[in-house]
Amino acid sequence: MLFLDLPFDVLSLVLNIVERGDALQLAQASRRAYDLAMPHILSSVVIGENRLAGMRFGPTPPPLMNGARQLSAFTTFLLSDIRRWPPHIQSLTMHPNAFGCPPQPGRLFSLRDYSGGHLFAEALRNAHNLQTLDIGDVEVLLSQCPSFDSVLCEFARLKQVKFSGLGPFSAALLEKLRSRPRNIELHGVGTHIQAILHSLRPHGCTLEVLALEGCFSPPTALETSVFPHVHTLVLGGYAPPLSTMAKAFPNVCIGRFHNFRPSWSAVKAFEWVEWPSLDTIEISALLPLASPVRHVRFGAGLILNPHTPSETVSCLLAILQRTRPVVLSFTISGTPSGFFDGLVAEVRSVRYLEMTRINTLNDNTGLFLADALSGICGLPLLAVGLGRVRGIEPSVSDMDAGAAAMIADMLPTVRFISSFVNSKSANGDSDCKNRRWFRVTSKPSDTHRRVEEVPRQEVGGITSFLESLDREGG
Repeated sequence: MLFLDLPFDVLSLVLNIVERGDALQLAQASRRAYDLAMPHILSSVVIGENRLAGMRFGPTPPPLMNGARQLSAFTTFLLSDIRRWPPHIQSLTMHPNAFGCPPQPGRLFSLRDYSGGHLFAEALRNAHNLQTLDIGDVEVLLSQCPSFDSVLCEFARLKQVKFSGLGPFSAALLEKLRSRPRNIELHGVGTHIQAILHSLRPHGCTLEVLALEGCFSPPTALETSVFPHVHTLVLGGYAPPLSTMAKAFPNVCIGRFHNFRPSWSAVKAFEWVEWPSLDTIEISALLPLASPVRHVRFGAGLILNPHTPSETVSCLLAILQRTRPVVLSFTISGTPSGFFDGLVAEVRSVRYLEMTRINTLNDNTGLFLADALSGICGLPLLAVGLGRVRGIEPSVSDMDAGAAAMIADMLPTVRFISSFVNSKSANGDSDCKNRRWFRVTSKPSDTHRRVEEVPRQEVGGITSFLESLDREGG
């Protein structure tokens, strides 16, 4: 039996699981294959390149087709059967250079051509099944092609919206959206945070995930409980004070604060902030959180090293004293003075500690690990994860059972030990694929502790279990 002789319902299931590139090759096989494969190919459309537009340094391989030509060709295709093809589009990504032209000799920056934008907007009117929308430089697009405003407003099934480069036009668009997305991600908020939050009020009853990156706002008042259903909040830049955000988002469980300010001098001037709903946080700056938080992760702005100022160490310990995390994750390039001693003395709540190592060329890995492990041996840990950044030490192999047994001897309460590369994936969650887990099988009273490697199929389950530990877990 030939592939195309399979029943249509079977072919549809197969096409849903194959790669879009394979589906594209299938579409070129015959007319019937084309009709079957094109809906799957059109389900996710990306226009432009995912790299910074404009400045290009050094030799850059030219794309197969620049953004403006991609847009023109795709618009022509949609218009060839305007009722048939647009309804298959479920995800649309338009990178900032989707309207970019090839750089001209003597010009440092690429030009943009928005002349085809109006026709493309009209071609999208029938894309009534669109669920995911990602537009870079949305403010420029709306100012150059006003017809996009009315087209985007009419989409009724949007679940996820991502806009970059915001301004008054995009703020007005968000307020007029017919859809009620559950996930909204906004980059380059700038000074428009007040207008943006006001424009999001119509989505207050449905919005669950909100990201506001690149904020620059003076302290300002926000209404209380404007977004009662938001459970994941991402803030980056100079946003309103933490106490203000806690009142506007009273039920947030997961908070990621990337380079969120104020500085610690401002923190000391204000009272500690209660945010009882928080369960997991990632912080890249010192924040005055006083409520218990189950999982605390130090982000890129808080990498520990021997030169970390003593004031910063004291502030971190003060935050951990108040949040009392059960799971603690951080990145370290050397032992900061007083951090581990303070952790053992003042933060006895930690049951699972995850430490990602960034080494310089002069680091002695063995001595560093011995120093770090001896520093945390006084904690009542159930599990410890030791990781490194990919590419820093290409000659160092993953942990073996012998090394895991030595670690188990140093940490008498530990039952699980992991070795991993890259502690986080792109979405901020743990990357289970690069982990190896070892289970301690001997009793704590045994002279030498025995370990066994956990089967690969159990790695994800153990990682999820430990990351979800509560205060009674164990």
